[in-house]
Amino acid sequence: MGKTAIFLGAGASKADGAPLQGELFYEYFIYKQSHPLKFGGAGIENELTAFFNKVFSLTINYQKLKSVKFPTFEEVLGLLDQALLRNESLINYEYIHSSDEDENTLQNNYGRLQKIRDYIILMMADIIHNKLLNSNSNHVKLCNSLKQVINEQDIIFVSTNYDILIDNALLSRNNNIYDIDYGFEFINSHLNNNDLDYFIAPSSLKVKLFKLHGSLNWLYCPTCNNVKITLLRKGIIDLIHNISNAHCRYCNTQYSPIIIPPTYFKNMNNVFISTIWNKAEQALREVEHIIFCGYSFPDADIHIKYLIKRIQTNRAIPLKFTVINNHLNKSDEERKIEKDRFNRFLGQNVNYTDNSFEEFAKKPMEIIK
Repeated sequence: MGKTAIFLGAGASKADGAPLQGELFYEYFIYKQSHPLKFGGAGIENELTAFFNKVFSLTINYQKLKSVKFPTFEEVLGLLDQALLRNESLINYEYIHSSDEDENTLQNNYGRLQKIRDYIILMMADIIHNKLLNSNSNHVKLCNSLKQVINEQDIIFVSTNYDILIDNALLSRNNNIYDIDYGFEFINSHLNNNDLDYFIAPSSLKVKLFKLHGSLNWLYCPTCNNVKITLLRKGIIDLIHNISNAHCRYCNTQYSPIIIPPTYFKNMNNVFISTIWNKAEQALREVEHIIFCGYSFPDADIHIKYLIKRIQTNRAIPLKFTVINNHLNKSDEERKIEKDRFNRFLGQNVNYTDNSFEEFAKKPMEIIK
């Protein structure tokens, strides 16, 4: 058996309870309705409510939330990223109102849009955190089923998800601690093991996991230009609920998330993200089979399509593909469109199955072999 890459998309996390991109804003306001004091209290809620009202003409009525047609996480982050990249404003959203009239400037508008972007990313982190608190993880079942091939280092994982379902499943499998190779080194990997920031030292069992869009357990210091990992927990949550624990130990700068939104115009300038993509391409050149789990090959992921096409064409032996992306509510028309999308881009060497991620997690070797 040759090397296999398991490529995890949003549908794999959905199987364990995580919301999809199009459900995040609805889930946020539903959560705020029953937990009004959580996630920044009324201040952040009011700012997000005003943003949706002024930019998308949406009125947030808690009695009629199901009827509100929210934009997707992808659409909102894409809009904000373009405005920030071009240093432009949005009509009806021009100023941060201040008692000092001199502060009502375009620069404040830029700052307000950046703040909204930060709020939305933290909101996404908090919703995923709360939705997955009691998850009975299919990711754990998958890793338990792959014990032998993981030990033989014949499996690599690639993920577009921010959550840490696959991270925790690898770290907790049968009480064995693996050294997850994310493609770069963390600042807290060499600290003394009595230190609270300590990251478990590398073991002989290495598992490659490339998180192409960032992760909820990575905290970035823009001053020191390093990344801290929070083992088995979502460290970004500290930026919401425990800000005193979210500062760099070396320079006291507040940490930032490393989150790349699923948009056409991804900002890939972060050196750690660039390194991950480079290492992922190198590792994928060695695989013979890619299994897409819960991933639909969306049009916005042109960066991933380019990555896959490079590793598909720059090889002597043809690359095999399998798609695991079925679920109970998927219509025949949806399946046909998705299958055509894979075949159109990757050719006819695609095994498009009727399996769900839950089914694959129970018996992955039937597909791998």
